[in-house]
Amino acid sequence: MSFDLTINKRIYQSKNAIIHIIALIIMIYLDCV
Repeated sequence: MSFDLTINKRIYQSKNAIIHIIALIIMIYLDCV
């Protein structure tokens, strides 16, 4: 049960990281254009 929870937390954190990276790329792209 708790093992499942850690996997879910890790997936959630990686999703957040991907969203942050995409936002950063968009901001840099808008800065350059």
